[in-house]
Amino acid sequence: MKIASQRRKDFIATAISELDENTLSQIKKIHEHAGSETKYFNAEKWLHRKFDAALSLGLTDGPPISILDLGTGPAHFPFVCKKMGHRVVALDQPDIPVYDAICAWLGVEKVNHQILPGVPLPPLEGPFDLITAFMLGFNTRPTGDLFSIDDWAFFLDDLRDNHLAPRGRVLLKMIGQKNRVGLHFEDPPLQAFFISRGATLLPNRTLLFEQLH
Repeated sequence: MKIASQRRKDFIATAISELDENTLSQIKKIHEHAGSETKYFNAEKWLHRKFDAALSLGLTDGPPISILDLGTGPAHFPFVCKKMGHRVVALDQPDIPVYDAICAWLGVEKVNHQILPGVPLPPLEGPFDLITAFMLGFNTRPTGDLFSIDDWAFFLDDLRDNHLAPRGRVLLKMIGQKNRVGLHFEDPPLQAFFISRGATLLPNRTLLFEQLH
């Protein structure tokens, strides 16, 4: 644990030192009224979290792999993975200025695309050895209710058939969405569906597909 903690500390210190503090200060001033998204101004906190996520996925050691991060938000995870030598494609919906500003500050290019039910992802530079989605909230239909099992099936089929490498993994980490109508992560029919597709259910509403069926 001490070795991992020191690696994290050294990694974050080096990464932070390479970022321009003046640019972050400007972002904070311009987007100070961005609401809950202002929590992402604390780069050190989020880089720590994403380092731990990368560590749990075995990304801190071994050869470089190709990663697709869906709903990337401010792109802290792609930034960490790129610093570790991996190739990363970041994707999120357009026109969220604070996210775009932080992505640019971190030097992460983003593919603009809104994930919608029944709509495939755009052509991307895959296939990917790992596809991730942290704090996943794109499982919402235009009507405001949550994805049905058919919607999830279309989404997973698209990942498997068009973007995932033959032995690739998928990690999906969801948010609560208690105020939304529809199937939630905790609902037995949805969990049974995910398990049938090859998922292992992990703590904190997290799914890991070591092999997506």
